[in-house]
Amino acid sequence: MGKKLINWEKIKRDYFAAHLNLEPGKEVSLKSLAKKYNISYGSIKNKSSQEGWKSELDRSKKKIHQKISNEMVANHVLTELEVRKKNYTAADLCLDKGV
Repeated sequence: MGKKLINWEKIKRDYFAAHLNLEPGKEVSLKSLAKKYNISYGSIKNKSSQEGWKSELDRSKKKIHQKISNEMVANHVLTELEVRKKNYTAADLCLDKGV
């Protein structure tokens, strides 16, 4: 009987996809992945530790949160500029009409 082939890329992808999901409570544990792919918890724990899955995941989360924060700030600034532009337009109309 040969050695079982394990698709580590697929397992890692599942791990990341579940942990990067924005819905709380949708994360998966290494134990649940071991059960899903019928491999030992020790194997998946060793593989994830050797390859630094947790650190890579933390860096990915940080990048995503930073991008979302930047977009929120950009949208807020844009909204603020739009409000100011409307106020200036309204002020110009008032001045033009002598109000």
